[in-house]
Amino acid sequence: MDIHAIIDLPQPTLETAGLSAGDLLRVRVAALEQNGRALIDIGRFRVSADIRFPTAAGDTLLVRVADAGNRLNLQLVQRCPPAESPATSAAAGPARVDLQTLLDLRQQVQQLLAGAGRSGSADFLAAAPRQALEALGNCLAPIDPESEPGALSRAIARRCEEGGLFLEARLAHAASRDSGGNPSAHLAAAPILASDLKARLLFLKAYADSAEGAQLLTQHREFSALMRAAGRLLAEIRSAQEHLARQAQTAEPFHMFHMALPLPEGRAAAALKIAWRSRRRSGAVEGHRASLLLTIERIGPVRADLLLLQRSLTVGVYVSDASARDWVEQHVGELRGALAPFFENVGVQVSVSQARIERFAAEEYRAAGEGQVDVRI
Repeated sequence: MDIHAIIDLPQPTLETAGLSAGDLLRVRVAALEQNGRALIDIGRFRVSADIRFPTAAGDTLLVRVADAGNRLNLQLVQRCPPAESPATSAAAGPARVDLQTLLDLRQQVQQLLAGAGRSGSADFLAAAPRQALEALGNCLAPIDPESEPGALSRAIARRCEEGGLFLEARLAHAASRDSGGNPSAHLAAAPILASDLKARLLFLKAYADSAEGAQLLTQHREFSALMRAAGRLLAEIRSAQEHLARQAQTAEPFHMFHMALPLPEGRAAAALKIAWRSRRRSGAVEGHRASLLLTIERIGPVRADLLLLQRSLTVGVYVSDASARDWVEQHVGELRGALAPFFENVGVQVSVSQARIERFAAEEYRAAGEGQVDVRI
């Protein structure tokens, strides 16, 4: 280990708050800048740093935090083998935001707000950051899967729309609808900025970058931990947006993204997976398809494939063994009854197919006609 091989970063920042001497990090040189500086990837966020040893864009480095004082010094431990070229995998798979990242930030927000409000606890949050955290908490609120179906569908649709991936597109759309020089046109953007997850993260980041926020980062460990969690989520959203942009430039027939859905505590994890055809085939009546993979207590994994053609719904249910099939068939009448008010015709077929269950994820990448879906949960 060369003691003179140092990466020097400003401290504190949103991305580096909370690091301490001795921490090991894997970083990547994203780009070389002027005057010996480089853009460094730390996890999924980037910071500009002085780099005091020869390197090249794309290098992956294992570093140790040598000093976490007024400036953050990272000492080179070793160079890592080159990773797979981004050009070969940039658009592979779906864009995604990880559920655990959402849950970690939600926990940090809850703990910080609860701790600051406890009797005898020093409330170091001013009104503005407190309101920003409360608004962020609303964006991360869990979805109750036992809600009334109409309310549940609206909540899921709102979570997808306001999950941060489409912030800029929504703002551009709002601006285009009121582009006639109306002085109050900016009001159309206000509800978007108030409810969008990425917008709330950017507001919080702007506060952390202010003089008051920088002081909190250095004086309060809880706030530093929260801002690191916020930085990870913001980086994931930006990465997913970049991934969607790369998908749009490929010749793949389908594009897709995975949206994590936080549920109430004690409930299993859930994710919404949406795929759409990049180019619709003219004149083809393809309907809409969805696939759900559930884990039911005492039954195990259950896959349901749904095909909607106009007002007719066909449901194919796949289970892993005969006993599970018998249990599902006993409740098919209840399933039809629950779906009947929404469709003209409902057909349900139950089959044993462990292979079909195991192909749940892989089928997303097949060509049209081989099990590709529009929506997956």
